[in-house]
Amino acid sequence: MAYDAAVATQYAEAVVAQNVPLQTFLRKTIVRPGFLPILDEWEAVIAETGEPPPNLVENQEYLDDLFAEANRYDDEAAALSAQGDEAKQHADDYIQTTLFMASALFFAGVTASFSSRFTRLILLAASLVTLAYAASRIAGYPVA
Repeated sequence: MAYDAAVATQYAEAVVAQNVPLQTFLRKTIVRPGFLPILDEWEAVIAETGEPPPNLVENQEYLDDLFAEANRYDDEAAALSAQGDEAKQHADDYIQTTLFMASALFFAGVTASFSSRFTRLILLAASLVTLAYAASRIAGYPVA
C-alpha cells in the first residue's frame, strides 16, 4: 500500500505538470499491474467531475485485492488454530479418562488389602462403576 501511495504521488505530480513522457514511463515500468485500474479510475473521475479521486484507504475493492492473500492466510491460520484447540480438548478428555481407568484399577487392586467382605464388595462396585464411566467416555471419543 505504501508503494502504491508513493507511485500515485509521483504519477499525480506528472499529471499536474502535464509531463506525458513521465506518466508513460511510470505506467509502463513503475506502477504495479494491479494498481493500473485504480489510476485509470482516478483519471476517469477527474475527467468527469473535476473532483479529486477517492482515497486509497476508502476503496474497498482495492483493499480487498491488495490484502486477499494475507486474508487467506489469516483464514487458514484461524482454521488451523481451531483444529489445534479441538485436538487439545480431545487430549484433555483422553487424559481424564486415563485417570478414571487408573482409579478403577486402584479400587480393584486394594480389595485384597481388606478382610471384610462388605468392604471388598464396595471397592469392587466402585471399580466397576468407575470403569463403566470411563468406558462410556471412550465410546464417544474420536479415534486418531
